[in-house]
Amino acid sequence: MLGTDVAGPDTAPVILVVDDNAAKRVALRSMLESLGFPIVEADGGRAALRFLLHRTCAIILMDVRMPTLDGYETARLIRQRTQTGLTPIIFVTSYAHEDLAVTAAYATGGVDFIFAPVEPDILRAKVSTFTELYLKTQALERSIESITELNRALRESEARHRASFEQSPVAMHSLDGDGIITNVSASWLALFGYRRDEVVGCRLVEFMAPADVAPARYDLLNTFGQRETVDDESQFVRRDGAVIDTRVSARLDQHDGTVAVIAAVADITAHKRAEAALRESEDRLRQAQKMEAV
Repeated sequence: MLGTDVAGPDTAPVILVVDDNAAKRVALRSMLESLGFPIVEADGGRAALRFLLHRTCAIILMDVRMPTLDGYETARLIRQRTQTGLTPIIFVTSYAHEDLAVTAAYATGGVDFIFAPVEPDILRAKVSTFTELYLKTQALERSIESITELNRALRESEARHRASFEQSPVAMHSLDGDGIITNVSASWLALFGYRRDEVVGCRLVEFMAPADVAPARYDLLNTFGQRETVDDESQFVRRDGAVIDTRVSARLDQHDGTVAVIAAVADITAHKRAEAALRESEDRLRQAQKMEAV
């Protein structure tokens, strides 16, 4: 069974609710309808996988205990699909936190948990936060694709290419094969507060938070492996010393024996803070419920 409420274009952000219990699906739908996103219901892992053959989702809410394919196995199979590799999966479970196999859950691709009884405000806040991050990621991917196509089309006209890159409304940087910054957009400079002459010619790791700097990680060919694109979260340090969280979508460009990287950067600091606040709020609520039960 796959119940759908999907209106509008295929690009509309869809919420997929996966649970073998129809009453629980109805309850989650009623809590989420006020957000205005299309909602799809799947009564198990197989139904969810069938849906994902044709559409992608902004977020997946997944029950843990289901027959045939449980939530963890379903998440693992979903993660094997390239087009859903970045879709946040939140496990909805009645397991007590101390009984939950947290490490195994994260290993299958989960990003968070919602524990029963589900609090509507927490559910809506988490779904809104992760959906916003998903949409930002999609926008970054479209930007990096368009910039890459522009790079190929204008390869013979370096001056035009450079002007188009530098004027991009998206925060962009380009690197050579050694991780040296070769160019940045005006939006990148505005985001980080630097002047162009303070950035171009420096290694990208010089602008990253110390905890994020690992030589092996930023060996470009190691980072990309056999892939052409990489999506990652990193912390950077602004010129004023403030540390910001970013989502970086990068594409590898190899041409005539040279290696280069073009990357789009989005500031997700507000998202990270909202996510942390939600988790703290949920923890306080659960502690209060435990105290009331004593």
